[in-house]
Amino acid sequence: MGGRLVLVIGSQTDGGARLEVLPGAAHNLAEVLTHPDLGRCRPALPAGPTVLDPTYRELDAALHEAFRQAHDQRATLIIAFIGHGDFTDDDYYLMARDSTGPDSQDALLVGQRIKELLRRYPDLDGLVLLIDACHAALGLEAVARDCLAPIRRSLSRFEVLTAADEGKAYNACMSRSLAELARTGHRGYGEHLRAQDIRERLLSSCGYQLALHLSFNGTDEVPGSDRGLWLLANRGSHWQGSPLAGTAFVPVAEGLRTRLVRRPVEAEVSQALASDGRCVLLHGPAESGKSTLLAGLLQPAHAGLLLSGGELLESIAGELRRQLELTLDGFAEAVTGYWDTVPDQAGASADAFELNVLGPLRRLAPIAEVRIVVDGIDKFADGNRDRLWGLLTRLLDEPELAAVRVITAARNPPAGLPATVVVVPPATEAEIDQVIRSHEVPGHRVPQLVRQAGQSWTAARLFSEAVLAAGISADGARLPRELTEAFDELLRRAKIRTPGAIGEQGRDVLALLTATGPGPVLPITVLAAALGQEIAEVRTVLARLDAIIVRAHPGEDHELVGLALPALADYLADGAVLGVDPALGHARLAEVLAGEPRRGTPAADYAQAAEVRHRWLSGRHAEALDSLDQREARIPAEQRERWSALAQLVSEHFGADHPLSLRAEGRVATWTAKAGDAAAALRAFGYLLDRVHALFGPAHEEALNLRENIAFWTHAGGNPVQAKENYDQLRADCLRLLGPDHPQTLMTRHDRAVVLSATDGPEIALTEFRAVLPARERVLGPTHLDTLRTRTNILYRESDVPHPPPVASRWSALVADLSNTVGADHPDTLTVRCFAAMFLAKSGEVGPALDLLRQLRPPTEQVFGRWHPQLRKVDEQLDFWRRFDEESLGG
Repeated sequence: MGGRLVLVIGSQTDGGARLEVLPGAAHNLAEVLTHPDLGRCRPALPAGPTVLDPTYRELDAALHEAFRQAHDQRATLIIAFIGHGDFTDDDYYLMARDSTGPDSQDALLVGQRIKELLRRYPDLDGLVLLIDACHAALGLEAVARDCLAPIRRSLSRFEVLTAADEGKAYNACMSRSLAELARTGHRGYGEHLRAQDIRERLLSSCGYQLALHLSFNGTDEVPGSDRGLWLLANRGSHWQGSPLAGTAFVPVAEGLRTRLVRRPVEAEVSQALASDGRCVLLHGPAESGKSTLLAGLLQPAHAGLLLSGGELLESIAGELRRQLELTLDGFAEAVTGYWDTVPDQAGASADAFELNVLGPLRRLAPIAEVRIVVDGIDKFADGNRDRLWGLLTRLLDEPELAAVRVITAARNPPAGLPATVVVVPPATEAEIDQVIRSHEVPGHRVPQLVRQAGQSWTAARLFSEAVLAAGISADGARLPRELTEAFDELLRRAKIRTPGAIGEQGRDVLALLTATGPGPVLPITVLAAALGQEIAEVRTVLARLDAIIVRAHPGEDHELVGLALPALADYLADGAVLGVDPALGHARLAEVLAGEPRRGTPAADYAQAAEVRHRWLSGRHAEALDSLDQREARIPAEQRERWSALAQLVSEHFGADHPLSLRAEGRVATWTAKAGDAAAALRAFGYLLDRVHALFGPAHEEALNLRENIAFWTHAGGNPVQAKENYDQLRADCLRLLGPDHPQTLMTRHDRAVVLSATDGPEIALTEFRAVLPARERVLGPTHLDTLRTRTNILYRESDVPHPPPVASRWSALVADLSNTVGADHPDTLTVRCFAAMFLAKSGEVGPALDLLRQLRPPTEQVFGRWHPQLRKVDEQLDFWRRFDEESLGG
């Protein structure tokens, strides 16, 4: 189940000084930690998140139950105690209502009890202890002393934040400050407030006491806080109010913003932005700092994209639309208005950029200045990179959209892009010196590091961090002289070189992250499944890799993770450093993604974008084509472009005449037809058929399959008579060449029956479908998708002929068989659910049918897309039967 659990304990002690801030401080802290926009925790106990004034037995029972719940749910556990603390020698106790003194007979011996609970319940996804009591540093020491052994054994992560050192804590200042900070946030921190950040704020807000913090990553005590063990979402973040807030772009931008130094080129950028040009393009080599400059321009942009190179253009356009809906007055209404004016056929032929960005902007024009920042186009493969530049050129060439301004970057600017070019030079020696000194490196080290770094911003940062690590390290840290040595030192500090399970786990994770490429793109659910581990185990490894990875939504169910540095991804790409064949990483990811649904989860979105690539790079080339068949885009023009890119890749790898190349070109033709140009598709199919005849002869299965496509799209293009003639000839050839039971023969008979409905009537078609069904059941099996499609046609047409209508159970059985065979979100399943609802309404059950149609509409739009005829059919049925129902009631 995962997630985050919290238990807040507020306890007076009989005979002790009364804490007037209780129970209010406990309730307020629990309120912010369970708030869906702040702490996002669930109560650890069924009775709620707070326990007030417990006896010692009640306190111990509450802790026991909280640990058990977190263990069973594989959840992060946050325990906060507000009350009295006491000690004897180096033993520290939390005092319950009936505690008589610092003795384990009736007070909680912190270190010992936490150790016992961790030993009994080791499967927590991290533990955070907040101790708001006097002398709490002794509790921190006790936890560190007593709990490290069980934590090391289970490779768990934990943090402790105390209100005070060995002195007193006053008026629950830590808890009250934490609750107040939750409501206001702080601009100086990122999207989450962690224990380390809270401690910094407590030093000023609770001046009479010294807060302390301890963090342990499963193997070592570490400075800073675990990214996944955050306490609160930061309501006052720099990104609050930005359209990027809550996206995976934020941790990337945060990483870039930490490298900001003042550069002379910034004045040129400002001058270019002040000009009348519609595009400002930062031009410079790799490592010149273009991305860092763009990160500084994300606010106040209306939209910003920091692309990783693996995104689909459909998702890029959708993200631009989402951001503009947040920042541009009237844009959301313009989107709705534009979409309502686009007919199905035009929607099928338009690309995602037209439907999500260009069309709505035209409808909104004239508008005030709209600023869009786009980085990362250079990371895309050639075809998609060229297409992205083409889309931006279209945007900038629109005369109605003169107010739209684009700020972007490129190593090699594309020809024809109307842009004001600002040359970004490599870093100067003075700028590298500034970066190194910003890390507070000892002055005598700076000149040497400047020489070693050359013009590389990455090297300057990594060399500086290595010097600092060596200064606090007792494990033999080495000072790198080359960038590859810096990478090796990072890997050593992350324990990748450690013998045994710890090193192996780290190498396995890095191999998979290398396969995905840089940036936070891989859902942690997919990573865990590919490793065969629980998410909590994976997060422990990620904590050790903190210096070389980037995480979006850390600690949450929809967390995304990836390598932080493109240069490191390149260094690890061939597998030699990790000792892992790169193809194996792609294969492991592809196997996991094959089981993901089509839509609706981060894993499904990643599968949509990346499964084809992972299958291809694992060497399973035919499966890559199968994957793209299964992962259809919602916009037909986008699916056509994806097939075009894959067809080019296949042709380059195998040659234009390879069967896979011909198959891919056939899919391009199919999606050309689905995008609204059946005539062009038929020409493409005819050209392919001529090639196949020349290569393999007219009796080859691929030739027969192409003839099948020509007949199908002839019918779909409005010529059923010609289609029937094509099918008659094809059926005769299939029977002669392949035999009556070959799947291609059965496919031809099935599709010919579809045409017969238009040429000879539904009775004749139904007779042929009934003849095909037993053959398909015998040859393919009763639950094969093609068999189920024949059953669908029989049931549908039985309602159109003078014949008793099928009973509802037959439709229900067909829906169940489709759901079990291809999934509830498969297009065939959704189509049959619509037919089932139509039949139910026609049989008189209008109310239940309307309920089914309402439930069906969201997944239909999600899977098919807004402009697919199937969505229009659902809407038409909803409208018809809604009016029918209202008229019946009125009558």
